[in-house]
Amino acid sequence: MSTSGNSPPGAGPRLAVYYWTGTGNTARAVGVVVRELQQAGWEVGATLVRHDTPVPSPTELAGLEHLLLACPTLGFSAPASFLAWLGRWPKANGPLASRPVASVLAVCGAELWRGRVLAGHSGGLRRQVARRLAVKGLRVARATDVSYPANWTQFFRPTLPPQVGALLELGDAGALAFARALASATPVPDRRSRWLSLPLNAVGVLFRSLARRFLARLYTADPACTACGLCARDCPVGAIRMTATANSPGSLPAWSLRCDACNRCINLCPAAAIQTSWFRLVIHGSLQLAATVGAVVALWWWGPVLPWVFWLLFTTLQLTWLDSALVWLERRRRFRRLLTRGPTQNWGRYRAPGSSGVTLQE
Repeated sequence: MSTSGNSPPGAGPRLAVYYWTGTGNTARAVGVVVRELQQAGWEVGATLVRHDTPVPSPTELAGLEHLLLACPTLGFSAPASFLAWLGRWPKANGPLASRPVASVLAVCGAELWRGRVLAGHSGGLRRQVARRLAVKGLRVARATDVSYPANWTQFFRPTLPPQVGALLELGDAGALAFARALASATPVPDRRSRWLSLPLNAVGVLFRSLARRFLARLYTADPACTACGLCARDCPVGAIRMTATANSPGSLPAWSLRCDACNRCINLCPAAAIQTSWFRLVIHGSLQLAATVGAVVALWWWGPVLPWVFWLLFTTLQLTWLDSALVWLERRRRFRRLLTRGPTQNWGRYRAPGSSGVTLQE
């Protein structure tokens, strides 16, 4: 395998992997890619991206030949925090030929339906990442989707053994094929449904800008919570804080509007105490439905602007002051068990096996 002039004599190509993971699918896929490229003689370093991860410096970028950006598809979009982190990157220096070439690995959720595997679709994720890199003077040479078990435990039962094995094999095979294409500098075949990309990209924009914030307001911690704080410490966005009240034993988690709706907390909780609340679902869902229908109807009398201004103000109050009132009610001892009940209490939880870390050569 040939190497470019940026590598010292006898060394393989140098690759920096930056990955964002929720319940471990992306970490598992990155592990497959890293191990394959290391066996091919590449020098690979991997960095887990969180809200407090520093961006690479121009000097670090200048010493590389390849970049790999990997993240899950959340609502047919890249995580909002991951895109914001990319937006803080410095501009690449030097001639274009000397800058690292980027690749994008989009990790999607797959489902089993009537014995068939339904692969996921990344929507606008690839384009979102490519645009942010282009602003920094970097180009994306190849990108692909890989599908692992869907993990939206907030609303759907996760796939559990033995069926989950087939979906893990599908994802690993896709990640391995991507790594081999990268090592051999061959194109990556795109098997996505292209006609879906445009509408799904629009869905992704809506999810990233608004829907994920509503989803954060549906989470609650039931009486099984031990106040261990693991959800707050492990949140990749730093969207959870432990708060103490006079009406609850110990501290309980509270979710901020920074939440990316990655479902890490609900799947990670050792006591399975984090739930989707029926109480919150009914209150927030009915109020938002009424406000949206009211705004649409008001378009006939008030024109295209004023109804949506009122809708935005109402939504802001709903997600802040009203939600604070719901938290106060949930933490009253006499109401807590009732108001924190939800459909997820009897569901399993999903965390990708083999995702605890990426093994790198010393």
